[in-house]
Amino acid sequence: MGSAVLLATFSGVLMIAQLIVAKAARDTLFLSSFPTTALPAAMVATAAASIPVVLRGSALITRLGPHRFITAFLLGNAAAFALEWALLPWAPRTISATLYLHVGLCGGFSISAFWSVINERFDPHTAKKAVARIGSGFAFGGLLGGLLAGQMASWFGVRSMLLTLVATNLLIAVTLTGLGGAVNSPVGQGVQPSGLKTLARSSYLRNLAFVVIITAVSSSALDYTFKSGAATAIGNPERLAKFFAVYYMATSTANVVLQSTAARYSLQKFGIGATLAVLPAVLFLGGTLSIIVGGLWSIVLLTGAESVLASSFFRSAYEPLYIPLPAAQKRSTKAIIDVAADKLGSALGGGALWLVVAIAPKHAWPTALVITMLGAALSMALATRLQRGYVLQLASSLRSGMVRVPELELADATTRLTLSQTFAGIDRATLLREIDAARKQHTADPDIVRAVTELASGDSTRIRSELESGVLDQRLVSLVIPLLEPLDTRSEALRALESVAALSVGQLADALLNPGLPENVRYRIPSILARVIDSRSVRALTYGLSEPDFELRERCARALLAVRRANAELRPPESLVISTVKRELDISHEIWKSRGVAEKVTDPGLSQLAQLGSNRSLQHVFTILCLLLEPNEVELALQALSTHDPKLRGTALEYLENVLPGELKSAVWPHIADQRPVQRHGSRSRRELADELKRTFTG
Repeated sequence: MGSAVLLATFSGVLMIAQLIVAKAARDTLFLSSFPTTALPAAMVATAAASIPVVLRGSALITRLGPHRFITAFLLGNAAAFALEWALLPWAPRTISATLYLHVGLCGGFSISAFWSVINERFDPHTAKKAVARIGSGFAFGGLLGGLLAGQMASWFGVRSMLLTLVATNLLIAVTLTGLGGAVNSPVGQGVQPSGLKTLARSSYLRNLAFVVIITAVSSSALDYTFKSGAATAIGNPERLAKFFAVYYMATSTANVVLQSTAARYSLQKFGIGATLAVLPAVLFLGGTLSIIVGGLWSIVLLTGAESVLASSFFRSAYEPLYIPLPAAQKRSTKAIIDVAADKLGSALGGGALWLVVAIAPKHAWPTALVITMLGAALSMALATRLQRGYVLQLASSLRSGMVRVPELELADATTRLTLSQTFAGIDRATLLREIDAARKQHTADPDIVRAVTELASGDSTRIRSELESGVLDQRLVSLVIPLLEPLDTRSEALRALESVAALSVGQLADALLNPGLPENVRYRIPSILARVIDSRSVRALTYGLSEPDFELRERCARALLAVRRANAELRPPESLVISTVKRELDISHEIWKSRGVAEKVTDPGLSQLAQLGSNRSLQHVFTILCLLLEPNEVELALQALSTHDPKLRGTALEYLENVLPGELKSAVWPHIADQRPVQRHGSRSRRELADELKRTFTG
């Protein structure tokens, strides 16, 4: 993975550098040839022209794959810049307008295609780390682009910047060829639906498109105020080119700092939703201050903040949103969302400003700021919805990539955290009162006397005969519980107690928590209580999670999971689950390892996690965690960690990273990492670990 990420980062540096140079050249030439009032019209024209281009490009990406497409695209881009360089002296206004359209169309499309290559090249978990590193490369690329733009404009004039763009596009094409295509190339089957149809069917993709549209509306409105103000204040083309170069260099420098520190920390610590919300939050607050303060520099600072946060916080959180999607969906829709939705937002923002400029030009600046703030408020509202959708897509990706476990085939496949039922309190005194009340129901009658005589005879034949004679009388439960220990009466005693378990929770709980009873008796109580699907059994089994005997705790956790599978609302409170997991993790390494290999239990009353790795301690921890999380989805994630498919393993790690409670993640994660192979070429020891996990699962 290291060399691939390095090459991708270098390509990202060049990609952003050429985009910064292209924007500086575009803005300088356009504002030198046309009045600032032409900017909204240019925005709308670019957006209108982008729709057919993006639809055609998306179809080509779907058919060819992003890696093959982007190489040809960059070569064509270089040829177009070369032609514009040659024709600029002969038709400066025409070429300036053409360059505006060219950069507006191809700049965003090239970035989108580049990220499509990255999203298919790495698995989800690796990709999130790679995105952070490539984002840092983007930041350095912006710095490099600003330096190039400024120096080329000073030394050779604005026209020379177009030759720089020819060279950088050719170099990027070469580096991306070396990066290679997808790790697991998707195999197309039949005719794939169009990107628009796919977008219409997926609420997740539609929400993603809405965020892009709304963000573009805000950005276009802010961009108008920035460029019109700069053009009015500076005027001279060379000074204007230097201003844009210094501006892009300054924002890129700030981006380097943020990308390598705060943006990466925010994504890892607070998740995708919170990181996405940073940009619109700053735009909303900054827009308010700009309206109050006024002046060009307040707009410059706000636009600079938008540029920096869009390239760091927003980009770091936005690109991973595509990772869980199937390759066919990504290929057909990513360019439409990245470019067409972005241009649609620009058209909406530009069209609104065009109207304002025509009707009330003096109110263009405050109107643009109000549009920016309204769009920012809507983007913040959508960020949380996208976070939830991202987790659902991860779970869906797991389901589509795994062979389903037979016992889960009829289960609900929706990933969600079910609301905990708040128990009034697990009161041991109340539990003991229930036990006493049950015992007081015992009254002597001839049938009971005869049954007691048979059960206490010590003759296994007579005992089995009595247990099989009919439904067990509740008053005999205390006599039958000890019969769970002998092998020759265990099965009959188990069946008899299961038949009256719902009426005898108190006595069964007392036996479970009684240290004076033999282990083999106490070990069999949890599976009996698991037959009682109500809060009483949950309370008793939850007490069992605190017992000193590990195997008893293990069986209580499996029984609680069986109850939860029968009724998702029956489980211990969230705080109790978290504290129990912390206690299980807070043991010495020697004890953790001494428990040995996880074995498949044969007791049908106890639930278990299929396909989990060989570590018994880890299996117990995840059994308890499934009382809080969605068991079916966690089980699929754990199965995925045992496979040899790097994308599937990465998806599982990414899913678990998103659903594990924050206070537990740092403690659980090292144990997960020890149980998975990392996608790293030539790393033999990790492949051997993956083989060992697979052998444990199948054996």
